[in-house]
Amino acid sequence: MASKKKRKRERKKRARKQHTSTAGGEEARGFTYGPLSVVQEGTGLQISVDHDHPDYEAFHAAQKAQIDETPARALKLREEIAELCAPFHAFDVVLAVWMAYGKTAFDSLKPLHTDGFPRAAEYVSHVLLDRDGPEPVRLPSDEEMRRGIDPLALGHRVKEIIAGYPVWFYERQRAEDDEGLDPWLELRTRLYMHRLAVGSFTYEWQEEETLHHLFDPFGKELTSAIGFDATQALALEQALAPLVFKGIGARATLAKESGERFAAAIAAKRKGLGVPTDMPENLVSQLAALPKADAARWIKHLQGSWIGLAVGQDASFTAEELAQAADVPAEVAKAFLAAFSVRFGHRCDRAEWEEDPIKAVGGELEAMRGTPILDGGDGRYLPAAYDTVLYGIRDVLTEALKLTKVWPKFDRHRAKVLEQRAVEAIAARLKADWSHTGVEYRFVDEDGEEKEGEADGVIRAGTLAVLVEAKAGGLAPSARRTAPARLERALNDLLVSAHNQLQRSQASLVRGQATAVTDQAGEALSLDFEGVSRTLRIAVSLEDLSPFAPTIWQLQAAGLLPTDERVPWVVGIHELELICDLSAGPAQFVHYVLRRQRAIRQHLWAMDEMDFFMKYLKDGLFFDDAEIVDTGIELHSHTDELDEYLYGERGLRPKTKRPKQKIAGPTRELLRQIAGIDNPAKIEAEAMILEMDDEGRKQIASGIRRLERMVTADHKPHDLTLPFQDDFAVSVHCVPPALKDELPARLRNHGEGRSAHSNLRRWLGLGVVHGDRGRIQTMTVMLDPTRLEDE
Repeated sequence: MASKKKRKRERKKRARKQHTSTAGGEEARGFTYGPLSVVQEGTGLQISVDHDHPDYEAFHAAQKAQIDETPARALKLREEIAELCAPFHAFDVVLAVWMAYGKTAFDSLKPLHTDGFPRAAEYVSHVLLDRDGPEPVRLPSDEEMRRGIDPLALGHRVKEIIAGYPVWFYERQRAEDDEGLDPWLELRTRLYMHRLAVGSFTYEWQEEETLHHLFDPFGKELTSAIGFDATQALALEQALAPLVFKGIGARATLAKESGERFAAAIAAKRKGLGVPTDMPENLVSQLAALPKADAARWIKHLQGSWIGLAVGQDASFTAEELAQAADVPAEVAKAFLAAFSVRFGHRCDRAEWEEDPIKAVGGELEAMRGTPILDGGDGRYLPAAYDTVLYGIRDVLTEALKLTKVWPKFDRHRAKVLEQRAVEAIAARLKADWSHTGVEYRFVDEDGEEKEGEADGVIRAGTLAVLVEAKAGGLAPSARRTAPARLERALNDLLVSAHNQLQRSQASLVRGQATAVTDQAGEALSLDFEGVSRTLRIAVSLEDLSPFAPTIWQLQAAGLLPTDERVPWVVGIHELELICDLSAGPAQFVHYVLRRQRAIRQHLWAMDEMDFFMKYLKDGLFFDDAEIVDTGIELHSHTDELDEYLYGERGLRPKTKRPKQKIAGPTRELLRQIAGIDNPAKIEAEAMILEMDDEGRKQIASGIRRLERMVTADHKPHDLTLPFQDDFAVSVHCVPPALKDELPARLRNHGEGRSAHSNLRRWLGLGVVHGDRGRIQTMTVMLDPTRLEDE
């Protein structure tokens, strides 16, 4: 870790920064109230404080007093939740809250109500588990019977509780004499916020595919250890929602039939006929005396009450019913429910809450992650959150294998699965010349000692080399709970070691200093890096590192990664595969990685890697250094279009267009022609075109047409050069047909002179022959490998 004085200087510097939030490509700027700056974007709120403001001390004292009250306020609201739920069966309450705030159907990617908290049902479940059973704890009043369960009142209270937790988490662990933001504590706070609100950024089908890849070879061992394998776990998880909705449908059908019987009884009463003995005669008589429209409205209200008051109980199921729905043996379903369920009165953190509720506050949702299915104690079950079950399968199966003798084999297997998937995705996207996994080599360290090294993935595409380090390990439960020492150790294992290994592989393999290079089978490898001008270093994780990967620069600010070295692009395997699939070609993928490297240097922040990528497709993910020198850029809500497209592709909602970068027709044609040229540096050439803004791209296309007209006029060769950002230049030569053979030499001479004169890192020359409709005949690319990777 960095020295305390250095970390304090960094904190003060960052604390004075203002924030700009962007969503959907639109900037949203905030307002300043004394020392407080507020930026609101949709439902997202970003707050920063000027510690040098003259009113800061008074503001901070008032703020701290409010923060200190967070636990007491949470306990009070928790009591209100318990009282609102008291007259109702726990299953009915949980289902009502989930129906209000959960993602109930794929044709609508947003919940029915967005003014609460997405994991409200899990929080309410945590409160209800204080009971010894799911039954009501008191009789409802007439008003409570009439009104029924109010999920919005519960959701609003949960939202108020959760809203205070992140800043309270931060402040309660901050030293009194600390000024400004502590980067390490901010990292832990982001992890805490992520664990509070987000189940996973991964799409369901990606997680399902990964579970099969990881665990299918170990089905027998899993069945022996916990009673079910990955395929059975997925079948059971996928049967949960349909089974619950089947119960809801049955309840709705019963309510409809009861309403029809009431309507028939009322009609009979109006005709002077008797009321069936199994129906309440007084109520039927009262309704029969009302106008028909009023009576019909009463029946509709009664139907709603019948559904709401017991729908959770009807939606619950037994292990045998779940087994039948999933087509697995009953014993398998029982084992699955035993792994994911919790009985009332047996919540894992109940002792902590009984001993010291104030200290226990803040860990409610973390406690619910491991057991998101409620066990009624009478053989009936109800899930509080379906996605938590899905994203919990990997942990349950992994922990089961840790207790078996095949654990070392599984550990090697998951590492191999990760590196193979990562390398295959990148190599396919780049149309690589060659790729290898598990490359071993020997190198001499800075002390002159010979050591062994390994590169999980090595890829070459033209003048580009890509090094991949795959980290298949995960965060331990204590690290996920943000325990400082355990989290730091985990980040060192997953991210810091990946950075060091990538640095070592670049110095040894790409620069030709490695010896005894072999594949994983021990066979000698001859890796050709001659002519490589740029190396991309990518660290790929199996664990969801969304709180850290999009803001890897915070690890530098916290002292975990060096500030004087270029850190790798850190990305999860699911996000990597999506980006490789959605990128329009090799150059777009490379250009995105370069823009992400720029985003790291500029300290841009996003909730999710796909927010970065969708922002890139929308407007290039480019922010000028001068514009953000005192501003922190935060990206929000850029993935709605991606969600709609991917769910549409799977038939889960109407189809939409594939997300892609808007590129003008002439520029797209130019890129297509460059991609078709037999030149090892064509990816770099395309990247230079992509690096330009729209105006620059138009100048290239219009410049070719202008040169054609000039050659037409005087039959002499002409050229133009367009410089960009004092970084690179693009030159175009157009010659008469008679000088066609001179084009390569003309371009080469021009490029050498231009690069030397302007001190450029890269230069692109395009050769066109008059009368050939602007078709590129030849291309020359000049790169300075010693400077290319430094912005």
